[in-house]
Amino acid sequence: MVQPHKLFSVAALSLFGLIANLLALELPLTTPLLLGNLAFIVILQRHGLWWGLASAILVLFPLDSPLYWLCSLLQLLTVLLFSRVTRRKWLLLLLYFLCCLLVLFWFPVQKQPFIAVLLSALILTSTLMILQHFARLFIFQSASQQTKRQQPLQKQLGSRIAIMAAIPWSLMISALLHGSVVLNLSGYVNELAMQQQQIESQLKQKLMSYQAELRLASSYASLVGDEQSLQQLVYSQPEFISALRTDAAGIVRSFFKEQAAQDIAGHSVAHRDYFIEPQRTGQAYISDVFQGQRLGTDLLFALSLPLFQEQQFAGVLELSVALERLTTALKPRYQDNHLQVILMDGQQIKIWGYAAPQLPGQKMALDHASVAKSKAYLTHSPFHSPGELYFNQQGNKIRLESQIEGTNWPLLLLWDYSHLALFYQLLTLAALLLMLAGFELLSRSSRRFASGYTGALQQLMNAIENMQLHSVEPAKLVLKNSALEFEHLLASFTSLQQRLQSGHKALQSALEEKTNLSQQLEQRVTERTAELSIERDKAQQLASTKTRFLANMSHELRTPLTVILGFIQQIMTKPHDSLLQSQLQTIDSQSKFLLQIVNDILDAAKMDEGKLPLELLDFELQQLLNELHQSLLPAAQAKALNFCLDIKYPLPRTLHSDPLRLKQILMNLLSNALKFTQQGEVRLSATIAQNQLHLVISDTGPGISSEMQQKLFAAFEQGDPGVSRQFGGTGLGLYICKQLADLLGYQLTLHSTLEQGTQFTLAIPLTVHTELLLKAPLQSTRNSMQAQQQLPTFVGKVLIVDDVPDLRLLFSTLLKSTGLEIQTALNGLDAIQKVTLETFDLILMDMHMPVMDGLTATLELRRLGYQIPIIALTADVQAEQKRLCLQAGCQTVLTKPVQAEHLYSKIAEFLPVKQSEKAETAIQQQLDELTAMYRESLPSVALDLEKLMQVKDPVPTAALLHRIKGTSACFGFNRISSLAAAAERALAENNWPLEQLKELLIAIQQENP
Repeated sequence: MVQPHKLFSVAALSLFGLIANLLALELPLTTPLLLGNLAFIVILQRHGLWWGLASAILVLFPLDSPLYWLCSLLQLLTVLLFSRVTRRKWLLLLLYFLCCLLVLFWFPVQKQPFIAVLLSALILTSTLMILQHFARLFIFQSASQQTKRQQPLQKQLGSRIAIMAAIPWSLMISALLHGSVVLNLSGYVNELAMQQQQIESQLKQKLMSYQAELRLASSYASLVGDEQSLQQLVYSQPEFISALRTDAAGIVRSFFKEQAAQDIAGHSVAHRDYFIEPQRTGQAYISDVFQGQRLGTDLLFALSLPLFQEQQFAGVLELSVALERLTTALKPRYQDNHLQVILMDGQQIKIWGYAAPQLPGQKMALDHASVAKSKAYLTHSPFHSPGELYFNQQGNKIRLESQIEGTNWPLLLLWDYSHLALFYQLLTLAALLLMLAGFELLSRSSRRFASGYTGALQQLMNAIENMQLHSVEPAKLVLKNSALEFEHLLASFTSLQQRLQSGHKALQSALEEKTNLSQQLEQRVTERTAELSIERDKAQQLASTKTRFLANMSHELRTPLTVILGFIQQIMTKPHDSLLQSQLQTIDSQSKFLLQIVNDILDAAKMDEGKLPLELLDFELQQLLNELHQSLLPAAQAKALNFCLDIKYPLPRTLHSDPLRLKQILMNLLSNALKFTQQGEVRLSATIAQNQLHLVISDTGPGISSEMQQKLFAAFEQGDPGVSRQFGGTGLGLYICKQLADLLGYQLTLHSTLEQGTQFTLAIPLTVHTELLLKAPLQSTRNSMQAQQQLPTFVGKVLIVDDVPDLRLLFSTLLKSTGLEIQTALNGLDAIQKVTLETFDLILMDMHMPVMDGLTATLELRRLGYQIPIIALTADVQAEQKRLCLQAGCQTVLTKPVQAEHLYSKIAEFLPVKQSEKAETAIQQQLDELTAMYRESLPSVALDLEKLMQVKDPVPTAALLHRIKGTSACFGFNRISSLAAAAERALAENNWPLEQLKELLIAIQQENP
């Protein structure tokens, strides 16, 4: 990767070189003074060949001659060889000189004598020597700090002084060279300007005489007649060739030309400029060059004069001048072999001139004579006082241009000064040699000047290197070429030497004491490390014992709880008197509560050790929220509480998380809200804010004080000491919720106010690619009108393997009612023996048994080749246990205590189920049709609600809310029913429920088909 400071350095140096070469090209020389090549030479020596080539392309961009591109690249190659050669470098300079000589001789920019080619090669070689000298000083001065630390101070000071003196020296020599050249050119330009003024005066007088003859002819035409006046006008000057007079419409009334080819009287010349312009301006007019038509094909230009009669335009008097005769009439007063004079009309057609290759009447190709655009430095030189210097595009001619008064004719003078190039090259070579000699003298003088000051520092450095701390009395040092600063430095050094000697003695004694202390400390650290190692082993053993104890206790407690819950569920399916039914429900709820305590203790222990596993997968959030609402809705209805599921769309379609742990958090928070709230409502809300999913559980319970909120998420802590006595619990629920939220990367926060309620917020971060659910999905509802589901009827033979008789009896009871044939086994070995003797369609296998456990029995059955489906039964809820069961060959795993519906659904995956009765199927189809019809009626319900919201009439609004609450609940639209009930309660309290009605309207619109 390119370093920014290197790129900046290369760009800055290359820009400097580009500007320098642009200025060098301003000098009117055959060989440009390419001092800007210093840039790519420095870059080549500092950063390497490729950087040097890249810089050379930019620096040499102004050169329009491939010849000097080649010579500059030869400079680059020579410098590259300079860095590889240590001896006889003058041979490389000689080789470069010869190469330049050959290149300039065989491929010249223009034809030059040998002495000019030789001077050009010497200029290029001298330039290379100057650039190499300058580059060496520049690189030495701009070296890195690491490099400067390895260089002598004398060299650094000498190079700095040399480069600071060399820059003004080179600028002064360049300015003298530039001034000499411009002053020399300025003298020639002054003479050229005088010639221009003389030619302009001659042309102006000639045109004025033509116009005078024209006016005279107009005056005496009335005396001698038109034809006689035209004839006298043509004969008045030898360059006049014809004349004519028109009327106001441009029709020729009279004309005269010697030996005219035809009569043009009566012809129109209204299309000619010499008629149009006088008619338009009322002034005399001099036209551009044109070619005759009816009176001949001569190249002409016309002078015309408007005629007036009674102040009205009456025509023109026109006089034609032949270009061929004008050339004979206008002769230069003296000739200059290096000067070209060209008089053109407005269309760049030559009218007159000399020393120019074009003939009169030909169009001039002036691309080579146009003003150069890149000559500003030389054009505006302060050494040229009369004005500005202008050059042609080739740079070999000085260009002067003026306008002939009364016309649009430019007069162009081009003076070729290429014969002065040899003189300018001699000046340039002398300036370069003088510059090179000055560099060498400055370098030697700067090194000699710097050595006088670095000598004192060298003495101090030698004294520091030879300093002996154990010496009693050091020798006094006397500096040569000293200064005030050096004397202060010497005094400081002497004082430092004395302090170091006294400190050396103190250090020796301190080192001896430190050695003794280090040995004592090392012995203590070794002893303490051994003690800590023993304590660590004890702590690890205690933690391992605690984990094993909790796992065994969990298994031992889950097994009897499975039996209790299973038989209670079986007994509760049969009719009993109300007292016994109440007692059975109490046993069932307390057993489940005890199971929850066991789960909480086990989860808390796992989280303390950091061993609680997570099973991350994608699941539907809407389904999870609906399941929570449906499962806890009966508990809320039993306490006459309003339990609302408030979902504000859009909502994430799926989440990537552990659905079991997320459901555990929400279930715990919702259970607490339902337990502590005696009246009012409990609300589960879901919304997206700040790229997070916020799941909010709020209630209207007693609230929590700010003091108790600070310790509420700690283990075994409850909001109030009386809570445990009134509601029970271990104080682990919120602690587990907080730990699970942190483990999943969520944020669980609490906001509560006494006597107003509590709100828990679970913030779940979302990714930018989360797919959103824009409204509630259509779902097949199961409503209160649905008939009771019948027990499934299976076909097959099942082997139940468990060492606990009560569990064998429970599972046998649950499965016999489904029509299955049941066999039991006491352990894994007994199960293998029965499988070898009988054929079974399914095995329920407990994993923890004596003699042979379930894992071993499963592995053995698979080894023997039996592929009977096996459902694992275990009280261990760890994910590792489930993985071991599946790895051994089990098809699925059920965790104790096992719910009957879960057991039936798992068996249905492996055994055939008899078809339900047709009546049940028909009833369900009718219920689905009725549900669809109700959904289609929702738009009209929404319209009625909107109308009542506008008139704000409470009586019909209450009737509509009561109807919506009852019908939507029957058809399974629980959220609509809950919102309608909340609005009805607010209306009964004489409050207009605007916000509740808006939420209800949005919920109804989201269910629209």
